Amino acid sequence: MAASKWEPYQTIGVQDQYNYNANGVTRYGLGSYWVDNGIVPVPPLKEQREIAEYIDNKLKLMEMIREKTTSKIEKLKEYQTALISAAVTGKIDLREWTGTGDHT
Repeated sequence: MAASKWEPYQTIGVQDQYNYNANGVTRYGLGSYWVDNGIVPVPPLKEQREIAEYIDNKLKLMEMIREKTTSKIEKLKEYQTALISAAVTGKIDLREWTGTGDHT
């Protein structure tokens, strides 16, 4: 993993710090004090790599969860369509269905 993988994550922290200290309504203004005295975290290279790898792994996990969730939603929509179609065409009998979940 290249050290440069750390830079995007570092930039987010610096940008948040500047946005917090900026002022203005239609255009942000940042005084020279904040530019000169801003804190830029620069951990040792080994730690940069560990942090970047940790964040990358969490982002991959989030993407995998998003893909699985999207897939399940699509399958539920297909099931819903098939169920409605079966009910409308009389392929399933709903005369005794109450919708309460009690099927005694």
